[in-house]
Amino acid sequence: MQFSFHPFSIPIDIDNPSLNPVRQLRRFQSAPIRTPRRQQYSPQARRMGEGQGGNLSEATKTPSASTLARYMLRTDHSTIVRATICVFAALSLPHYPCRMADPPVQKVTMKTAFFSTKAYDRQSFESADSAHEITFHETRLTKATASLACGFPAVCVFVNDVLDRDVLSQLADHGLKVVVLRCAGFNNVDLEAAADRGIVVARVPAYSPHAVAEHTFALILSLNRRLHKAYARVREGDFRLNGLLGFDLFERTIGVIGTGTIGACVCRIARGFGCRVLAHDLNPSTECTAAGVTYVDQPTLLAESDIVTLHCPLVPETHYLINDEAIAQMKPGVMLINTSRGGIVETQAVIRGLKSGHLGGLGIDVYEEEADLFFEDLSGEVIRDDVFARLLTFPNVLITGHQGFFTADALEQIASTTLQNLTDLESSGTCPNCVAHSAGDARK
Repeated sequence: MQFSFHPFSIPIDIDNPSLNPVRQLRRFQSAPIRTPRRQQYSPQARRMGEGQGGNLSEATKTPSASTLARYMLRTDHSTIVRATICVFAALSLPHYPCRMADPPVQKVTMKTAFFSTKAYDRQSFESADSAHEITFHETRLTKATASLACGFPAVCVFVNDVLDRDVLSQLADHGLKVVVLRCAGFNNVDLEAAADRGIVVARVPAYSPHAVAEHTFALILSLNRRLHKAYARVREGDFRLNGLLGFDLFERTIGVIGTGTIGACVCRIARGFGCRVLAHDLNPSTECTAAGVTYVDQPTLLAESDIVTLHCPLVPETHYLINDEAIAQMKPGVMLINTSRGGIVETQAVIRGLKSGHLGGLGIDVYEEEADLFFEDLSGEVIRDDVFARLLTFPNVLITGHQGFFTADALEQIASTTLQNLTDLESSGTCPNCVAHSAGDARK
């Protein structure tokens, strides 16, 4: 039986009868330097060598210091030094036991093609401890680029990748079994088509709700106090306050549509500002109610809110939730914020509300046709989206390019959860973050 003493990695073979025992360590320490003769085992030492006596615990397999000296040493000077070190370590560092080496851990590996990746995506996933075989593609996943996933059992996608029936069928024909999303929303995946082809879909349900909620208030505060305009003015040496007038958030009414994880965070922040918070959700949150949030129907929320902020998923029922009719129900001068999904807002209706003055401000981090704009550098090109270009002409509109999620904490959590989803799907065929309509066994 061999042991490895960890601070020094010294092998100990206690079952080998050819090793000479050391009767007493002191004798070797005080002896003159010479080549000692080969010793004979005494009956007592022989019994100890056979594991029938001595100081070795069968339960823990941890030799004592004296046993280390007996069974470790050979009768030469270098071994005497090794024994001295070994005994000293055993006596002075008892928390380092002698133990048998642990068997190597077999890591689960899944070959995965990542799409819509930027340098920060690669950095966050490469810094994570994962055995998965990852191939990064900067291009979006579409029907034209689906061939890049040929031979991969899994793909990892983001908000603007296209996974409709045609793309999923093409991928399934080449062996795709798993789709993992690096986001919470899955409106860009045809779940029915995925289920038909036996493809399992998993997501990151909650990476950093605080990131999006805080960005929501960054938009509210910037729009209200005209920070984007003030910054540009000061850079040009213009320190006038004309056109920068805002209002106190304290005791204003904020309407939150959707009180899931992110919406609940928004409610807590709003309460911290001293706002009256109205909310609308099909499944009211007891946490929000306990925090002082009042649930009302949507028409009441729109009519009484000074600020309306959207935090609901994009599903058929919420597509164009904010349209001409909804805007007409709002207060004149209301501020509208959208950090959820672009398709919840009908952009043309919002433009009409801005032109008429009924909407006092618009802050958005998402846009219904953002796939051809966001996450790309178009500074040297002409923007061909006329609707988006029209939005940019309004002085009371603030747009960010889907950066609400973009914090170091969120990227770390996204990478960790995504890789764990892959591990779970490869090892067990399912995972807690599977989307219900596509739940199946990824190993089939």
